[in-house]
Amino acid sequence: MHSFTDCVFGVMMGAGIWWVQTDWLGVPLVFHQSNLLYQTLNALGLGNVDSYGELTLHLGRGLNTGAWADKWVQRGGWEIPLILIPLCLLAVHKHPQPVDDCPCFEDAIAILSVVLGAYLSHWAVNFSGALQRTRSVVMPGSGWVLEAGQWLQLERGWQDILLWWAVAAVKMILGLFCSYLAFFKSYITVFCQVF
Repeated sequence: MHSFTDCVFGVMMGAGIWWVQTDWLGVPLVFHQSNLLYQTLNALGLGNVDSYGELTLHLGRGLNTGAWADKWVQRGGWEIPLILIPLCLLAVHKHPQPVDDCPCFEDAIAILSVVLGAYLSHWAVNFSGALQRTRSVVMPGSGWVLEAGQWLQLERGWQDILLWWAVAAVKMILGLFCSYLAFFKSYITVFCQVF
């Protein structure tokens, strides 16, 4: 159970991470020439002056580090895994472990692992040249292809629709089978320990 303070700081951290990652324009503040702050902001080079002579300053503009990190991972060589893996291992090692048995520790490690996996897989695909093909299909029979960086919708026939439903059903059945198998394994283990 999390306290009110945990929830508030969690929301603040999430908003801060979003702000650092995004290219959000911010809240536009418009200053007319008659405003006292107009000359000061204009002299400092803050904001943009439009054709009407009004100065627009965007308050809270995002830092856009997400685009920078994506470009770094796309264009990088072997330094990407050699930097990211030790950095994540150091973060896991230095993460404070709670006194009580709390899932927050596992959640923190899990999200760090997800981010590391996303960056490393993105790097591996770009480094190996696996996406050099001209077409990339989302799922067999879906009707959507990625061609030259743009998604195109194709005409679908009944064979494509049946293929899509068959692949979706196989994925669903396989996923349910694996989860039920894990559940029954744990159930049988507990049953055997009791008796």
